[in-house]
This record gives sequence, C-alpha cells and structure tokens, in this order.
Amino acid sequence: MALISDYLENKLCNDLFRNNEKPVYAALFYKDPEDPAKSFELAGKGYRRELAEFDSPIDGLMKNSKNIVYHKATSRWNTVTHLALFNAESGGQMLFHGELSMPIDIIKNKNFFLKPGDLQVGFE
Repeated sequence: MALISDYLENKLCNDLFRNNEKPVYAALFYKDPEDPAKSFELAGKGYRRELAEFDSPIDGLMKNSKNIVYHKATSRWNTVTHLALFNAESGGQMLFHGELSMPIDIIKNKNFFLKPGDLQVGFE
C-alpha cells in the first residue's frame, strides 16, 4: 500500500503540529537544508527561529493561523530560499522543509514575515 487516507493525513498533522506539547518553530535557510538538516540556516544578525501555529488540517494540509514575524535584521541577512519546521527553538528535529515560492533578500532593519495562510504544510 502506498497511499494514506485523508483521515490519517489530518491525524498526523494534528499530532505533529497542534496536539503536541512541543511548539513548532519556523527556520529560514539560504540553501536547501536537505534531510537530515545541514547547516544552511541563517545565524546571527538578529535572526532566530519563530513560533508557528496552524489551523485545523483539511485533506492533510494545514496553513499557519497567525503571523510569523522575524525580528529586524541588524545587518543584511543572506537571501532566504527555504523554510523548515522544527520541534525546538534551536537544535531539535526537522519535521518538514521546502523551497519558498520566490527568494527573499532581507536587508538591514527589515523584517521577514508570513501572514496567516502563507505557510502551507502537509501531505499530498
């Protein structure tokens, strides 16, 4: 068997991202983090992972329910090309990763943010 049901997709999403004691953090990368995660995550210059909260899944897909706002860059960050979700604010295990729809260059005194619904994660 190769496919899982929508019920199981939704249950896995809820168990990983909504009904878990551990919060989920969104991390930014300047290159594909791969699996297991390589050290392409942004560092310094005002960067840190930010909390990500999600709506209930529909057909195995969830969207962020609140803004995800990163602190202002204290100097130019690398161009952000990928995002990954982790089960810890630093270190931890990578849960999902993917490429942004377009690279974002973050310059000094600018914030990177995702509005509700901008981040989608789940099973296809």
